[in-house]
Amino acid sequence: MAIAKAYAEKINQDLVISRLHEFSNVYGVEFKEGKTGAKAYEVMVFKNGGEIITDMGPNIMWNTKYGHMNWGNDGAVTVSEEQAAKNAQEFVTKMGEGYSIGKPELAPGYYEFMVQKGGKDYMELNVNGYTGQVWLQNWQGPIIQSFDVK
Repeated sequence: MAIAKAYAEKINQDLVISRLHEFSNVYGVEFKEGKTGAKAYEVMVFKNGGEIITDMGPNIMWNTKYGHMNWGNDGAVTVSEEQAAKNAQEFVTKMGEGYSIGKPELAPGYYEFMVQKGGKDYMELNVNGYTGQVWLQNWQGPIIQSFDVK
C-alpha cells in the first residue's frame, strides 16, 4: 500500500486510496478524490516487484475524467443506475447460479459493480454510462480479499 500512496502523491495529491483488492499476482488499488470523495480510477500493483500500471479496460477506455481514451464524453452519464444494474444483472445471470451483483459505484463515465459469488466479492464488472455496454474484468482472476481503506 505504501507504493500506491507514493504513486498517488506524485501523480495527483488530491487522490486517496479508498479500497484495495488482492488478486493472485496483483493488488487492485482504487483511488477517490480527497476533496469530493468521488471515485477516480484504479491501478494495479504487481506483487513481484511493485510495478504499477493503470488498470486496463473501462478504467482507461471509459473513464471520462482520468482515462486515456475517453472520447470526450465529459457530461453526466445518460444510462440510469437502474438500467446499469439491470444490464449487469442480466450478464451475471448468464454466468450461472451463485453469482450476484453488489451495489453500483459511479466512476467518471461508467458504473462499477462487484460480482459476488457465495456472498463474497469475486470480480469486477463495469457498465458504460453512455451506452450500457457491460465489461467483465476477469484478467486478474478472482478476488482473494478486499479491504476498505480509511
